[in-house]
Amino acid sequence: MMARISRYLIILIFILIAAIFLPDLYWLSFSKPTRSPYVAYSPLTENFIIGKIIDRKFTWIDKEDNKYSMADVDSLLPFTNYRQ
Repeated sequence: MMARISRYLIILIFILIAAIFLPDLYWLSFSKPTRSPYVAYSPLTENFIIGKIIDRKFTWIDKEDNKYSMADVDSLLPFTNYRQ
């Protein structure tokens, strides 16, 4: 009787541990990483500036699809880039 209860207890513990770790192993194996864009608000242009990867290059654009260089972004985001 005691052997049967301990066997069921071990099976229950194994099921609980598997329920915790199997979803993590699944998402680690089969998920595709998503890259979220970097969004900042420029008080000079009163517009959002979005940094994202386009054609394997990091590009800065705004909502009207104007492209900016890194030097432009440094000047358009003075509160973020005050050390530069």
